[in-house]
Amino acid sequence: MPISQSQLTKLGDRLRADVTEEQDLKLLDEYRRSFEVPGKWVSNEVRICTGIVPTERNSKSSRAIIEKLRRQTSRLGRIQDIAGCRISVPNLRVQSEVVEQLVARFSDVEVKDRREKPSHGYRAVHLVVRHEGFLIEVQVRTTLQHLWGQLSETLADRFGNAVKYGGGPPEVGEMLTRCSDVLARLEVAELELGELEHLFGSTKSPDDALHGRLSTVRKNLDSLHELLSSIMNAISVRLLKAD
Repeated sequence: MPISQSQLTKLGDRLRADVTEEQDLKLLDEYRRSFEVPGKWVSNEVRICTGIVPTERNSKSSRAIIEKLRRQTSRLGRIQDIAGCRISVPNLRVQSEVVEQLVARFSDVEVKDRREKPSHGYRAVHLVVRHEGFLIEVQVRTTLQHLWGQLSETLADRFGNAVKYGGGPPEVGEMLTRCSDVLARLEVAELELGELEHLFGSTKSPDDALHGRLSTVRKNLDSLHELLSSIMNAISVRLLKAD
């Protein structure tokens, strides 16, 4: 028998308050496993719509769900990333195009654009698809946004999961934020450069404005190189101290 919203809310409250019994954990496991089929359906629709094979992920673990309940105020039945998939695209322009395609594909979808207002440095576009009562998350990242996400996960493994949510060592969070900002500036510069290339027809144009944009891209690339070097050095120092 499907779990009602009322049951889910009460279960979530018990999990958040840490007053659960073994039966509650079994019910949570049953609930998270119920996302498998709708999650695969959404993933297949993403592939058909975009021509991109998404990276599927297993349903969020019971432990991760409980941690999220205690970290946020969301009800259990409103958690939007218990199951989902992710696709990676080359740049911001393609990202926006793909998001538009997916919005047109699904009849019930909510878009969460985290590019201009990142969450602790995390930038991407999330679509939350409602299918047969299930909320399935589709992440659309650019290549650079995905690179930052991988770095964040690596640091979280080393310094604790709180790093992804503004916690952990302050210097690690600062590095992630700086890195996110530089990557974002680089992507915006690339987007503007693409618009100029389209306008002038060639990067070899002698137009001063175009050369100015090219200079911006170069400066951002240099900043990115310096930032990544500082991150790697800082991580190395941390690991040495830990030893």
